[in-house]
Amino acid sequence: MPILVITVLSLVLATGASGAEYVLGDAVIGRWDVVTNVLGKDRHSVLGVAEKEGAFTATLNDEEDGEIEVTAIGFEDGILSYEYVAPQSQLSWVTGKGNDKASSDSLIAWLKVTGDTIKGALSGETKEIDFSIEGQRRGTTPAAH
Repeated sequence: MPILVITVLSLVLATGASGAEYVLGDAVIGRWDVVTNVLGKDRHSVLGVAEKEGAFTATLNDEEDGEIEVTAIGFEDGILSYEYVAPQSQLSWVTGKGNDKASSDSLIAWLKVTGDTIKGALSGETKEIDFSIEGQRRGTTPAAH
C-alpha cells in the first residue's frame, strides 16, 4: 500500500522582529531595493530579509534616515509585512504635524510578493495614510511592463 506524505507549510504572522517559525522563506529572503512614493516624491530604501533559527529577521536602510529597526515581520499567503517606528523624517507622515519628537507611531508595509518583485502599500498605525511601495530583489532584472 503506497504511503502518502503530506507536507504542511505553516506560515504565521510574526509578532516581533524575529517573529514566528517559517518553512517557506525563499520567497522573501534577500535584499530588496524598495521605492515608497510619498505625496509624489520617491523615497528609496533597502529591505534585508533573512532567516535565523527558523524565524524571519529584517533590516531596513533608508536613504535619509539610515538604518531603521524593524519591530515586526511576517509572511503569509504571499504577503510580506513589516513594521517599524517612524523615524524623525517620517513623523509627519503618521502624525500629520511637523517633526513631533514625542510620537512613537509605527508604519506598516503590506507587500504582495510575485517572484522577485514586491508591490503594496505603507500605512500608518494610527493615522490613515496609504503610500505605494514597489520593490525588486537585488541581483534580478525588473519584469517588463
